[in-house]
Parts: sequence; C-alpha cells; structure tokens
Amino acid sequence: MDKLIPFLTEHYILVSLFILVLILFLLHEFRLRSRGVKRLSPQDLTLVINRQKGIIIDVRDSKQFANGHIANARNYPKTQLEEFLPKLEKHKSRPIVLICESGTHSTAAGSLLKKKGFEQVYSLAEGLISWKKDSYPLVK
Repeated sequence: MDKLIPFLTEHYILVSLFILVLILFLLHEFRLRSRGVKRLSPQDLTLVINRQKGIIIDVRDSKQFANGHIANARNYPKTQLEEFLPKLEKHKSRPIVLICESGTHSTAAGSLLKKKGFEQVYSLAEGLISWKKDSYPLVK
C-alpha cells in the first residue's frame, strides 16, 4: 500500500487512461441497459425460441444473412426495419429476438421496437460472434 501513491504519481498518464476507459465502458453499458432491450446469451436464446415461441429477426443486410444465419430467422435489415413493422404488428406480445453480427445494431433496432409498443424485445448479446463461439449452427 505504501507503494501505491508513488506508482499513481509516476504513472499518471496510464492511470488517467485506465479511468477514462472504465468511464467509457460504464457509460456504454448504461446506455445499452437504458434502451430497455434485454440481452440474451446463446443458451437463453434457444430457450426463448423453443419454450416461448420467440421470433428471430436478423437485422444484418441480405448479403450477410445469405452467408449464414440462425435457423428460422427472418431477415429485416436495420436500415429497412420500419418498412417491415406491419409484418410484426400481430406479434407484439410474443418475444422478438434481434440478431446482428456483434449485438450493437440489434440493440439499437430493439429500442425502435420498444418505442413502437413491442413488449418483449431481446438482443443476442455479442451477436452472432457469441453464437458461433459457442458452436451453435448457422444455415445458409
């Protein structure tokens, strides 16, 4: 403990950068949680699909979708999501799970659905990256 103060004063740039990164991380997490979109692990996603009859919406573009997607996923690109809302209206009370490559775009798309009155909106945490990492299958 007696070496902490000298370390902090000698490495103030390193300590400042650490604090900055920590603050940015916390702000990012707070922003994600404030959107009201719950993030699911791949395991939780399979439970929502199988037990609650969840609907999977892949918000990546059609080219990425064609290269591999989760079985039974619908491709509604994020840039065109509002055009597809009428198709989703009848499913407002069902769980809707949004998927993208990393989890960022799906969370943003989820906040749009929440604003439009959808009740159970989820996003796959870390997107398809986590899905592939856990060795779950993709279809083409």
